[in-house]
Amino acid sequence: MDVDFIRLSDHCLDDDKLPDLDNLKEHLLTADVDCKSNNVVVLGVGEWLSLLGSKRAFDVLNSLKDSKVGTAHVVFLLKCVKKEIEMLAKNDLRFDERRFCVSNNCGFSLKLIFASKEIGISNIDGIRGLLHCLENGVNGELTVNTSFVFPDSNINIRIVNDHYEALNRIITNFNINKECGNDENWEFLYKEIKEIGSLENIFKKYNLAYDEQEFYKSLYGNSNVHWLYYVYLLKNGSLLENKYLRYCLSFLDTFDDFKRKFLNYIIDVSYKSQGFNELYNDRKRLIKFFPDSEVALFVSNNRINPTEEIYKLTDCHIVEKEEIISYIAQNGMPSCLRDVYPDLYYYSKKYEFISDKPNKYYEFLTAYFYEYKNCKLKNTVSPKIVEMVEKEAVDRNFNRLETRDILVNSYDKNGSFLCWIDALGSEYLSYIVEKAREYGLMISVNYGRAELPTITSINKGFYANWKHNKKKIETLDDYKHEDKGGFYYGDDNKYSIHLASELEVIDSVLRDAATSLSLGKYSNYIIASDHGASRLAVLYNKNEKYDTDTQGEHSGRCCKAFEGYDLDFATVENGYIVLADYGRFKGSRAANVEVHGGATIEEVVVPVISLSLKDKTIKVLLVENNVKVDYKTPATILIFVNKSVSSLTLRYGGKEYHSIQVDDTHYKFTIDEIRKAGLFHLDIFNDGSLLSRIDLTTKGKSASINDDFDI
Repeated sequence: MDVDFIRLSDHCLDDDKLPDLDNLKEHLLTADVDCKSNNVVVLGVGEWLSLLGSKRAFDVLNSLKDSKVGTAHVVFLLKCVKKEIEMLAKNDLRFDERRFCVSNNCGFSLKLIFASKEIGISNIDGIRGLLHCLENGVNGELTVNTSFVFPDSNINIRIVNDHYEALNRIITNFNINKECGNDENWEFLYKEIKEIGSLENIFKKYNLAYDEQEFYKSLYGNSNVHWLYYVYLLKNGSLLENKYLRYCLSFLDTFDDFKRKFLNYIIDVSYKSQGFNELYNDRKRLIKFFPDSEVALFVSNNRINPTEEIYKLTDCHIVEKEEIISYIAQNGMPSCLRDVYPDLYYYSKKYEFISDKPNKYYEFLTAYFYEYKNCKLKNTVSPKIVEMVEKEAVDRNFNRLETRDILVNSYDKNGSFLCWIDALGSEYLSYIVEKAREYGLMISVNYGRAELPTITSINKGFYANWKHNKKKIETLDDYKHEDKGGFYYGDDNKYSIHLASELEVIDSVLRDAATSLSLGKYSNYIIASDHGASRLAVLYNKNEKYDTDTQGEHSGRCCKAFEGYDLDFATVENGYIVLADYGRFKGSRAANVEVHGGATIEEVVVPVISLSLKDKTIKVLLVENNVKVDYKTPATILIFVNKSVSSLTLRYGGKEYHSIQVDDTHYKFTIDEIRKAGLFHLDIFNDGSLLSRIDLTTKGKSASINDDFDI
């Protein structure tokens, strides 16, 4: 039997136009003429009506059942409207089993996903395309590009309104929250997916990969590619070794929030919590490549909890270093200083001034500079340091020291390089010794004095007389003068934060020394200075009763000599009256950061430092540890040195001990200062240059070392 098929989809005027039912009725009216046979089957009507909802479907079916079709025999093959057909039969007794037949087992199910044509996630375009598929018997889940919505539909329809929903349809296990991007981001990614086909290929196209050095540049920006890097991190988070980054990604924040919070996530992690150290160290590996401006925001936010904040800071940025110094001034020395800011810890350590024989003045210098550094860090002038300053102002024992010029001139000029660091006082020696050791350098230190007053014009002869390789570093001195160094202290900024920049200057010189010596440019790198400087003289703010005609950087620490002065803590040198305490003459601009020109120890006592390459083949070992001691028996140790050395000495507790050579490779020391159980750090020197540092453990003859020993 011949049959003609009429498709409802053919009555859509365009791909995404609704079918014209009036046009369908007209087609049926002339079906007996237009069709090849009088047997006609109409497709797609039931599925279409189900989209319109039950009420509309009932009305249309009620109209169609009585349509005039001429002499043709018309059958509507309907799906999804069984309930509506049964209602027709109930309401119209003439519409009975002779006019319709219902199958209960047609195996048809349908779910629809509608996406806007702009998104275009399907190859089925518009309502016409959908009806055509349904007319062909396609069922299951279908995705259609259309601008229409059907709020009364009897068919389950999921609406894909945006590119994010579309991505979830075409990327398996996408698993990224919509909030992680904005509409522009998702549209960008969707278009890339449509063009390239997979996330992996997109990541390759833009060369996205995890690199600690490139992390900030890759993430921090406002372009879609910067955001795409965030998507890359989210998709690959479980594969990343950096635990802090994984921790931050777990919050699934928006892109902007992630960037804003990245440095701050650690603030809410207690330093006491398990795993904190790993988070801290992994974060530090990334933060070093961030700009100071970003880190400054973190520093400000991190102040919320004084008991926690210090543990979150690092030494990667100058703003953090300055914050650590400010913290110390307000809260005291933290136990974690060595971990968060090793360089400042080295600076804060007690430096032992050593002589080859007992020297009370060296012991005084050791105590003095230790107290001075504590005061500088805490930004205060203690009664103890004032007492020491005033004692030395009267005794002036610094005159026992050789002048700096004599010390510098004693070095062999051949193969030596002289570096003049302006304003390098002895306060930095503990730091310099540790950094030299870190850079693999032998270091020898001699202690000299500057000429009075401690101003450059009187103390630069050593440099002029050095006719060989040399250079001058003025940056350290610049930092001590607010007009050059950029520091100006007031009520809102009163702590000694310039110290962080000072240490960086010294470190750069030591690194240059290590490089120059390693390249074989010189065999000896000499560091010397014209004078030191005093922070405490600025903080003390004591005005003397005399005016001064001294101007500029000297800030009243000295003045041209005149008759009849009666100051207890002053001396006359080179035509100047020089103050040896923390006073200042009136009549000149007061210093704001540090000052020199006077005769305090920190201004006068200057080191002359010799650096050379350490012989890395020399090994220094403690033959036996766990040495037994008691109050009658001091520690005696045996040191092994694999190469011949000329003069091996040991320094501990401000004293220097000479060795007794046992044989070609063994040396014995008896250390009077060690007579109790404990752990002791000993410095081994050869010809005055630090050779090695060893740790000695001692125990009492009657008991083993206690964990709570007191050194």
